[in-house]
Amino acid sequence: MVIIKKNLPVISGSLGVLECKAIQKIDAGDHIIFIGQIINIDKKDKEPLLYFRRNVGMVPAGWPN
Repeated sequence: MVIIKKNLPVISGSLGVLECKAIQKIDAGDHIIFIGQIINIDKKDKEPLLYFRRNVGMVPAGWPN
């Protein structure tokens, strides 16, 4: 875990980070749903991994076509 601007925690090695401002809080039984407005995006130019049918791998060329 690393700390970025504004002392927000981020998982080390993550390919992207969405910084959001909570604009709505919804009580939903035994949990709470937060609706956020994106105020900053940070992304890396690396290939993401795909989790599909219990396997992790690279996104196939030409996918999803």
